[in-house]
Amino acid sequence: MKQISDTTIGGRSTSGFSDFSLARVTFDSCYVGLQSVPGELTPFTNLTLTDVSHVNCSIHTSRLERVSLDGLKRVGSSPFFIWGCVFNQVELRGKVSGLKINRAVGAGTMVTPTQQEAWDLATETYYEGVEWALDISNAKFPGGITFEALPGHKVKRNMETQVLVRRDKLNVVDWQKLDFGASGFDIALSWFLDGSQFDSVVLAARTASKHGMQDVAVLDMLRKQELAE
Repeated sequence: MKQISDTTIGGRSTSGFSDFSLARVTFDSCYVGLQSVPGELTPFTNLTLTDVSHVNCSIHTSRLERVSLDGLKRVGSSPFFIWGCVFNQVELRGKVSGLKINRAVGAGTMVTPTQQEAWDLATETYYEGVEWALDISNAKFPGGITFEALPGHKVKRNMETQVLVRRDKLNVVDWQKLDFGASGFDIALSWFLDGSQFDSVVLAARTASKHGMQDVAVLDMLRKQELAE
């Protein structure tokens, strides 16, 4: 495995990369473009990343496989946008900030609704062969994160600070009347119901922040209401 440390990486990529160990690297204005054929994904495989930072980065239609990420810091105000990507055995650890994972393969009018439907079908087919997609059980998200773009039942989670919510449970109750406080989980659930192609989603408390305990209390409330597990 090739090693890279204490440097800055930037620019565009169309081929992806594999078998790298990266430590204390800043990804500055990195961009991976949209693939033209649904299901043809740019590969990022067998990667270990430790204490890395991101500035104005985005990747489209890529497959992230056997990736371990321990510590991700956002520099500046822009999130790291992940568009129409799929995950297989990706582990997040430590503090992770500034990730925005999107179902859409691109912003705005980059693709037509018909093209997006084709990508959605390719995504569903991909996950049929995945045992687990993402492990967030040892990750902390002080700034918050949503996971409506992934199948919740294929996400490994921390049972104390992260919960699984199923669509069929929400569809039969007036969950909007519950008190979500300032957690933002009501917004996350709306995004899930309105914009996810999957039947379950994971909600994660903003641990390692002043909001952590309040968020966990809301998740406990959802469990007591039998809306979360």
